[in-house]
Amino acid sequence: MPIYRVPNYSITAVAVGLALFSSLTLAADDTSTIEVINVSGKTINDKGLSPKNSTVDGPFGDGIALKDIARSVTPITSEMIEQLNITDLADIQKVSPNSYSASGFGASSLPTIRGQLGELYQDGVRRQAGNNGFGIPMSFNAIEQIDVVKGAPPVLLGTSQRNGGFVNVHSKVAPTNDKFTNLTASAGSWDHYRAQLDVATDIVENQSGVRLSVEHIDNGSYYDYSGFQSDSIFAAFRLLPDDASTWDINVEYYDVDFTDNAGINRPTQALIDDGLYPINLKMRIVTSENCH
Repeated sequence: MPIYRVPNYSITAVAVGLALFSSLTLAADDTSTIEVINVSGKTINDKGLSPKNSTVDGPFGDGIALKDIARSVTPITSEMIEQLNITDLADIQKVSPNSYSASGFGASSLPTIRGQLGELYQDGVRRQAGNNGFGIPMSFNAIEQIDVVKGAPPVLLGTSQRNGGFVNVHSKVAPTNDKFTNLTASAGSWDHYRAQLDVATDIVENQSGVRLSVEHIDNGSYYDYSGFQSDSIFAAFRLLPDDASTWDINVEYYDVDFTDNAGINRPTQALIDDGLYPINLKMRIVTSENCH
């Protein structure tokens, strides 16, 4: 009858394995040595910083939830505009993927969505804003919400020229049951300065109200002989004649002086000597007073 011998190294490996298994079992039973980390958080939906719970007015009706719209829509609320510092049409890429604004002629005047030029609407009315940045920069002083929609505009908005998508901006409206005053000021490197005052009040509660928003921008530039200066005065009036009707009237005065800069990246002496590159640092101060 043959006799089989087990090599010594096999017995040693089995013994080591049993010892490790025993130690792991004891460690698993001893929970007193396990560090417990509790992670807590707070939803930001109530602050208007999440677009998924927003409603969309205009292109597909009024007050429609995103889940009821069979399109790719990204609403950018007034809270998101403030917190994300959205002051230019190109800033929509901070929230909406595959979206930006071409500035081949130095100004962001039309959205570019899914690699194609898109349309620009304000309150559902098409704006002729030029091509590839060849146009007048937008004033964001009058804007309260931005809806970024991918795909061709619906027939509800009339004839259009571009099929990449469209951006519909909502003008500020006057409150009918509120009073507030908002003051925003910011300053940054390369002589970037901006100040805005937004005041609103109801005239007859739940019936009428007015709103006034004034903004001044004075921006220098990393480039010599380049800059951006603008003044905007926006006024809005709202009247609710009955439970089913709303009458909004608004007007804006916008004066802008800017330099067409196609963005040629040329070295300067500061870049050569000190590696200084145009990184704009801003300090922003926001004060708000609600009277109700």
